Amino acid sequence: NGPALRHLLDLSKFLAIITEEQFRFHTARSGNDFAKWVEAILGDKACAKALVAAKTIATARGAIARALKRYNV
Repeated sequence: NGPALRHLLDLSKFLAIITEEQFRFHTARSGNDFAKWVEAILGDKACAKALVAAKTIATARGAIARALKRYNV
């Protein structure tokens, strides 16, 4: 029920406005939705692994920022 994400920039923007409750919903139930999407759709295993390890919005945003830097974005 959130915005449609097409790339890491979209995820970065979403993580900038997401609530803690929304973050927990997407990361605490049956796995990490963000990590699954990044690995399955974008094929970025390193970023997906970092997202699985991220326990806060801030650390998830850092993982996305590092991935974007690797892509020179």
